[in-house]
Amino acid sequence: MTSPKIEFHCETCGKSLRAPISKAGAEADCPQCGDRVRVPNAPLAEDGGDDDRDAAILCPVCGERSSPDAVACPSCGELLGDLGDRPDDRLRHEGRSGPTEVTLGSVWTAAFEDWKEHFGILLASVLLAIAISFGTFFTLYMGLGVAMIVGMAAAGGGGGPPNEVVIGVIMVGWMVLLFVAIVVVNSWMTLGLAGLHLEAVRGRPELSTLFRPPGIWRMMLCSVIVAVFAYVLAAIPTVGAMYLIFDGAGGGPPGGGMIALMLLGYLIPVAVYGGVFLLFWPVPFLCVDRPDVGHVKPLWWSLKMPAGSWGGHLAVGGAAYGLLFLGALPCGVGLPFTGPLAGLLLAHAYDRFDRAETDARGPRVLDPEGVI
Repeated sequence: MTSPKIEFHCETCGKSLRAPISKAGAEADCPQCGDRVRVPNAPLAEDGGDDDRDAAILCPVCGERSSPDAVACPSCGELLGDLGDRPDDRLRHEGRSGPTEVTLGSVWTAAFEDWKEHFGILLASVLLAIAISFGTFFTLYMGLGVAMIVGMAAAGGGGGPPNEVVIGVIMVGWMVLLFVAIVVVNSWMTLGLAGLHLEAVRGRPELSTLFRPPGIWRMMLCSVIVAVFAYVLAAIPTVGAMYLIFDGAGGGPPGGGMIALMLLGYLIPVAVYGGVFLLFWPVPFLCVDRPDVGHVKPLWWSLKMPAGSWGGHLAVGGAAYGLLFLGALPCGVGLPFTGPLAGLLLAHAYDRFDRAETDARGPRVLDPEGVI
């Protein structure tokens, strides 16, 4: 007979969990959403007598007996039953049993239907993300201005010229602070929006998801790597084009050369960043939905997930990037409308890739002890 277990649910995502009675009162991270959960003191289920044994279900892999409402085998971790049938599960049954084929037409149709159904909450989430990002960077720029004024006044006390070293230290410190703020805020908002759009695809979006997305550290690490990679890729051809234009004009570009230089300086980064986006757009969804894909592995998994569906992967990514680009053109006023549709396109494609992988490789093995 196995030792008694406590069965309970994560208050954040509704995942069914179980732990030994000896762990009552302990805290751990939920294996699905990453939030902290507390093992209740009173056991909700344990091995019983003959009636319980008659009602128990057998694991198809190892033969271990489990309670009728168990989500996973307590011995080997094999998934039992259908998670989507639980009323408190965040993933609706329809969202996890639909088509797995990723084509632009089918994904667009599904995304547009969800865009109409959840437009209000998606619009609010995008507006909140824009407001938080703008407020953060505006505060930093205002802080730079105040720091520069105070620094110049202090360094140039007595009416002399300001100390260039002090000004340099202020600028370097501000640039470091700005870089950290960009990484943190962009990772936080991108991850929150990815989680909320994925919830919209799977049935029940909640605005609070924007403020408590799991996987923030993985997202920050992946963001830094992708940002450096994209910057280097964009800088090399841009600098090369500048050299050719300046060298061909004898040291200074003519009027037409300056226009060409400005166009290249804009179009090359847009094209490079678009290409990087096409490759790595699944990263935020993997960070928020797959706690088992740790560290920088989401970068590799984003390239591995499409498998034989690279056409759909690139087509959906290109359509989403186009929507974001168009929404950002008129000073970003279109983003609250095109952004949610782009996010739903990516969320639907990711969800289908994820289900296709599950169908091909079988259900993921869970921790036999739940959260412990």
